[in-house]
Amino acid sequence: MSTLLTRAAEAAFLNHPGFHWRRFHRWTPKLVAAFRKVESEAFREELRYSRMEMRSRSHETGFEGLTVWHHHQPIAVVIIRSGMVPKSLYLDTLAVVETGGGIGGRLLRSILEEAEIDGYGQVDLDTEQVSERGIPLVDWYRRHGFRVVETDKSSGNVSMRRILPKAVEPDDDSGDMVHENRSVSAFSPRRSTTMPIHRAQ
Repeated sequence: MSTLLTRAAEAAFLNHPGFHWRRFHRWTPKLVAAFRKVESEAFREELRYSRMEMRSRSHETGFEGLTVWHHHQPIAVVIIRSGMVPKSLYLDTLAVVETGGGIGGRLLRSILEEAEIDGYGQVDLDTEQVSERGIPLVDWYRRHGFRVVETDKSSGNVSMRRILPKAVEPDDDSGDMVHENRSVSAFSPRRSTTMPIHRAQ
């Protein structure tokens, strides 16, 4: 059975020649090199994951990654985690080498669609107000249906959530419509002072 990220990549790039992708659960030297290349172009140094952070995340609950290549050059990376909170998907990393080509938007829309199909009730992430490239990230995510849940003014971290349409379901036999709305901070991987906030591009 194909996974969420595999289906998202197929939906985003199947009809676009020159693209290929690889979904992974463990790092290999080739995947690390591709991730590092995208990271180096998408994020300033203090926001890049250390080797220890990469290894640590790959052992966390529901870890799944995706690398996207265009004509054999890595152009995008995605990391998600699931299972930390019931029916919630955490978007750990979404980064592209260049902006303005619609690649990030195509990936995000496909991930949201596939998450809904898989029965997730919400997608959560942490981001900055504005990227080092001057991109207003919070506004960009808002255009994709996310809302701000919490802002940490000391670190600049913004926690955001997108409620998926299938999240509202009858509660047992009562017929009441409910949705569990836990705080992002209950499961969001908060960085220590030596770790960067979430990097979203």
